[in-house]
Amino acid sequence: MKNLEKNDMMVGVNAIIFNSRNELLLSKRKNCLGDGLYSLVGGHLKKGESIEECIIRELFEEIGIIVDINDVEVVNFAFVAVGVPMIEIGVYISKYQGEPFNKEQYYSSDIKFFKLNELPEIFRATKANIDLFLKNKFYDSDANVYVGSKK
Repeated sequence: MKNLEKNDMMVGVNAIIFNSRNELLLSKRKNCLGDGLYSLVGGHLKKGESIEECIIRELFEEIGIIVDINDVEVVNFAFVAVGVPMIEIGVYISKYQGEPFNKEQYYSSDIKFFKLNELPEIFRATKANIDLFLKNKFYDSDANVYVGSKK
């Protein structure tokens, strides 16, 4: 996530992406809140933009991958306070095209997949989305409630 811009809302959208070895993709933050910590790749929801549009845009801008809207699933919401209160939306990306690389080197010093049992120190704003996902606590948009595993 970059610094807030004029059209940004206080809603973060974070991509939960795994590779074929079940490793989680994280970005090391730089020149922004949480500098030096890892976080999910994502950004701020812009006015008039859907959650899906936001994460598709952010993933292309930040790490150069292409995601089809059918491969985007909103899985959780977390309320966090990191300087200001924010809503952080966890979005599971089931597949994508291209190899992730660091396109925004001013805001990120590293893009890397991590084994789940070897995660680095995570920025608090996105840690809640990771924790909910790993605990199988998912948001069910049909029922508008949290449910257990979707399997």
